[in-house]
Amino acid sequence: LCIVILTPLLPTGLRFWLWGWAVTLITGPLQVVVLDYPEFMFLAQALGVVFPICMLAGTYGFLNRPVPTWVLWLGIIAFLLRGSIAAVDQVMLARVIVLPLEVSALLVAAWQLLRTPEQIKPVNIALCAVMAGVAVMEVWDTSINDQTRQTIVSGIPWAIIYAATGAVQLWAWLDKSRRERSATLRSAQERFDALANHADDIIVEINSRAEFVYVSPNCLKVLGISTQEMIGTRIDEFMERLSAEHQGEQFKFEHPESLKKIAEAGPYGTLYKVRHRDGSPRFLEITASHYFNSQGEIRAVGVVRDITRRVKDEQSNLSRQKLESLGTMSAGIAHDFRNLLTTIRGSTELLQLDLPPSEAARVDTHIANILSASDQAAGLTDQLLTYAGKTPLVMSEIGLSDLIADSEPLLKTVIADRAHLYINLDKEIPFIRGNRVALQQVLINLITNAAEALPEQDGKIWISLFAQQGENGKITVGLKVTDNGRGMEESTKTHIFEPFYTTKFAGRGLGLAAIQGLVTAHNGQISVDSFPGQGATFTLTFPATSQSRAVGQGLGG
Repeated sequence: LCIVILTPLLPTGLRFWLWGWAVTLITGPLQVVVLDYPEFMFLAQALGVVFPICMLAGTYGFLNRPVPTWVLWLGIIAFLLRGSIAAVDQVMLARVIVLPLEVSALLVAAWQLLRTPEQIKPVNIALCAVMAGVAVMEVWDTSINDQTRQTIVSGIPWAIIYAATGAVQLWAWLDKSRRERSATLRSAQERFDALANHADDIIVEINSRAEFVYVSPNCLKVLGISTQEMIGTRIDEFMERLSAEHQGEQFKFEHPESLKKIAEAGPYGTLYKVRHRDGSPRFLEITASHYFNSQGEIRAVGVVRDITRRVKDEQSNLSRQKLESLGTMSAGIAHDFRNLLTTIRGSTELLQLDLPPSEAARVDTHIANILSASDQAAGLTDQLLTYAGKTPLVMSEIGLSDLIADSEPLLKTVIADRAHLYINLDKEIPFIRGNRVALQQVLINLITNAAEALPEQDGKIWISLFAQQGENGKITVGLKVTDNGRGMEESTKTHIFEPFYTTKFAGRGLGLAAIQGLVTAHNGQISVDSFPGQGATFTLTFPATSQSRAVGQGLGG
C-alpha cells in the first residue's frame, strides 16, 4: 500500500523495481499457502513472472531510457501463460515453458547495463551480477521437481539473492542520485561561470567582514585590476584605492553590521566615479543585495556596471543642449548689439562731419577712440555670431591636405619659436565641402590654443589627417591637432567650448567657442581628449563629398 501511494512521486526505474519487490513480498507467502489451498495456484505461479519483468523495466528507467512496449507485452503473456498452465495442475510444465522468457528478461537487463563502455561502472557491474544471479536461481529452482522440497531447499538461496539484489539496487539509486546532484551542481557552476566570464558587468560577493570573497574576471577589463588582487580586500580599502568619488547615496561598509543594514533596507543602488589603473575616469553603477549562506552567515552580492559611455553621452547631450541654448541667446544678443553699434558708429561719423574745423581738432582723438572701440565690439559680435553658427559661409569643394600645406608658413608664424610643428599629410584624403577662410581660421585658432598650452621648452604640435568609413557606409574626413602641453582636468574639458570661459589671464573665451560654431556650420563634430600632464588632442570630423579622392589611411602625428 505504501509503495502504491509513493509510486507517483518516484522515478520510473525505481517505481518498477519497487513494484517487483511488492509482488515478491506477496508471492513468498502465497508459495506456502498454496500447499494447503491449491485454489491459489494460478495467482501464486502467475505472480512469479512479475519480478524479472519489473527488473528489466526498472533497468531501462535506471538508465534514463523509455521502457519498450514489448517488455510490457512480454510480462502480460508470461503472466497469463504461467498462471493458466499451473491452474490445470501442471506447475512444472508452466515453469519450464515460461522460464526462457524470465531468464531472457534478466539477461537483457544485464546486457543493457553494460552495452556501452561508459556504462561499465562498479554499480552497473554489481547490478548485472545480481540480475545474472536471479536468472541462475530461476533455472535452479525450476530444476527441483518436488514443490514442497522446492520451497524448503530454495528458500535460503532466494533470501540471499533477494537481499543482495535489494542492497545493490539501493546502492545503484543512491549512486545515481549523487551523480545527478553532482551533474546539476556542475551544470549550474558552468552556467554561472559562462555568465560571469562573458558578462560586461562585474559580479562580486562580500562576506560579513566586508571583504571580497568572489570577483568575476571582467574586473580586469573594467578596472585594470585582477581578481586575485581584489579577493580578501575590504571594500572600503578598495574604493579608497580607486580614488572613488560618490555620485549618489552613500553606503559605507565599515563594520560587519553594515551588511545587516542592507538586509534591513533591502536592495540598494549607488553611483561611483573611480579611476582605472591607467588613470582614466570610470563611472560605476553598483547594485547590491543580501542572502544567508548554508552556515547562516550573511553575505552581500553585487553587480558593478560600467556606465562610463552612458554618462559621457548624457554629459555630451547636456553640454550640446546648453551650447545650443547659449548659441541662440548669443546670436540674439549679437544681432541687437550690432544694431546698437551701427547707430553709435553712424552717429559718431556724422558728428565728426558736422563739427567745425576748430572743434574737430580738439575732439578728434576722442572720436577716433569711439570708432576704434566700435570696431573692436563689432569684432566680438562677429565672433559671437560665428560661435552661434549664424555667420553666412560660401561653401566649395576643399581638400584639407592642400589647405594645411598652404597654411603651413602662417601656422609657423603663429607658434613662432615656442614649439616644433610636425605635419603629416596624405594627398589621397577625400574632399570636404566648406569655406576656405573659415577652415583656415579654425586651424589657426587650434594651433594658437595648443601653443599657449605648451611647456617653455621642447614644445611639440602634431597635425594629421585621416579618413574612415562609418557603419552607414558614409565617409568622414578627420583632422587631429595634438600637443604635449599641460593637458586639462575633466572639469575644464566640460566647459572649454562655452563662450567667455577661459583659463588664460588675458583670454576672452571665444576662440574654441568660435571653432565649434564654424565646425557645426560645416556639419562637422569636434571632440577633445586630454589628461593633466599628458597634452591634448582635438579631433574634428567632416562629411566627405560625393566627388572625393580615394580614402587614405589614418596618419599618425
